[in-house]
Amino acid sequence: MIRHFTSMGGYNLGESVRRMLRRLGTNMLWSLYSYKGRKGKRALSDLQISRVLIKACLSAHPKSRVLEIEETIQETLKYCPNRKGGAKYKNPDANTIATPDEATTDFDD
Repeated sequence: MIRHFTSMGGYNLGESVRRMLRRLGTNMLWSLYSYKGRKGKRALSDLQISRVLIKACLSAHPKSRVLEIEETIQETLKYCPNRKGGAKYKNPDANTIATPDEATTDFDD
């Protein structure tokens, strides 16, 4: 499994972590997790998969440190609820402002 995740690559550590998490689950799933299990969420650090992710990142990016990888995973999980498919995702189409061509007026000359 470590070799599989290592082969996914990524031009930097953040990209590698996002690719690995995307392969493992959806943003809705990762919205339920934080790395340490705070704010009523489940702890990803307690799961075996977190150790697999760290080992795969160390293999893909040999100059990175475990602490740096953990921080990157934390940052990635932090923004999952706001991404497409996440628990707090807001559809941008619903929030768009009508252009002047689409706006109608009640004033007819």
